[in-house]
Amino acid sequence: MDNLLRGNIGFCADAYGNVQAVVYPGNIPMIVSPLPLVKNFAPKRFSISDFVYSEEVVRALLQEKNLTIKNQDDFGIWCSGPISYIYFPFKKGGKNIPLLNDECSERKERIVGDRIARILCERVKYLYSLSPKDFDSNPKSFFIVRNSVIDMSERLDDSILEEGRLVVPSKKIRDRLIRFIDTEKANDLPGLLNYNNSTSIDENVLFSSVEDFKSDNTTLVFNNNNFVKDWVILRNITKKWNHINNFIDESANAPYFFSYPGFFNGKNVMINNISSGEIEDALMVCEEWNKNSINLGYTAESNEGDIVLEEFNYRITTNDGYVEEHLNRDNKPIYDLFLYSTGNYASVLSF
Repeated sequence: MDNLLRGNIGFCADAYGNVQAVVYPGNIPMIVSPLPLVKNFAPKRFSISDFVYSEEVVRALLQEKNLTIKNQDDFGIWCSGPISYIYFPFKKGGKNIPLLNDECSERKERIVGDRIARILCERVKYLYSLSPKDFDSNPKSFFIVRNSVIDMSERLDDSILEEGRLVVPSKKIRDRLIRFIDTEKANDLPGLLNYNNSTSIDENVLFSSVEDFKSDNTTLVFNNNNFVKDWVILRNITKKWNHINNFIDESANAPYFFSYPGFFNGKNVMINNISSGEIEDALMVCEEWNKNSINLGYTAESNEGDIVLEEFNYRITTNDGYVEEHLNRDNKPIYDLFLYSTGNYASVLSF
């Protein structure tokens, strides 16, 4: 595990502070099962849209880390290793790579599957406690409905039919649950038999990780007191109650505040992404902000011929902090733009 993580230059984290991807030199992300923040991880964070990598570079890293390829497609490589989920995406995967917001990703399916497994284990213990003598390896205790959707209700008996059978999606799941009961009988038979006094699933089963909570703008979920303290510190360093990012986020369709040493002279700025990514549209946003303090927003679009580049003074900052100036007119304001690695431009607005 330590060898696998060694050599990282940063990480991508979710809203709860869990590591979602470890970044290696060359901006190669290794997408992993959620990990707690690892001590001594570099504090620099990355936006997925800024990654630059190729199949050749990824394969060299796999050889260095001694990882075995499990599967591969046009968008990336799945590997086996000390972490349960490892995925190296290619550049052409773009925004479709399986990260936190990808509802169809294998990682998302694994999280949902883990929760269903926990609920099924609770319900099979309840089923056994109702009639221990009749529960054995005989399939009578189960009702197999292929491709069935497991009810996520909190009641223990919601997926147990009147005939006293538990609904499962396959024979493999049935056999695993039978082996699970055999282990529970050996470890704690009295506790298992006492399940017939329960009517609902314990909270520590339904909510064993932060991913089990619904995430929205009005809900905060903390793992422990340390996460609460970190959140309080974060709130104290915000301005106008908006979080100031220390990483560039091309996926944002709303303006966000940004500050990082070496970028824009270390000043706090507001970055407004442009849906078209065109430099003319980004300059129009800068001009309107400078003249009227109005942000035209993510969907701003200039008419053809309205913005002539030669009539503007502007600076372009890239991902590595390099600044290129285009000074065309005297006594004109200088507008700042940010250029993502994808070639899309964003407006940089002072406040």
